[in-house]
Amino acid sequence: RIRLQVDVTAPTVIMPVTSSSHHAIVAQLGKIIVTNQFFSPKDAPMSDNNPVVVDNMEVKMEAVSVSRCVLSEDGSKQQEHDMLHPLSMSVNIKRNLSSWYQHIPDVAVEGEMAAVKLQVGKDDIDF
Repeated sequence: RIRLQVDVTAPTVIMPVTSSSHHAIVAQLGKIIVTNQFFSPKDAPMSDNNPVVVDNMEVKMEAVSVSRCVLSEDGSKQQEHDMLHPLSMSVNIKRNLSSWYQHIPDVAVEGEMAAVKLQVGKDDIDF
């Protein structure tokens, strides 16, 4: 068993509309945080002196956004316009590591996402 805490600043991806276009979509993938911990549920029985073990992993993505921009000749961004305002999401994964214990599922997944604010106009569609 390994306990993790990983914080990664995700890349910014710039995708030109075509190979010759100065118009591009910019995806800011924000920050990814992965943590886990192991626990034994209260009142869970033991089997051959082995406790019930559950791995609880949480994956968060913060400050994810999408915009459109015009690229200059040197590749720098100009005239940036937000399309998907920054959002956050998280997924919680619980894994039952004790196959003999059937009172909790082998894998349980829960997710949560904040409100999504998308702002797209005619200019965003007609690149």
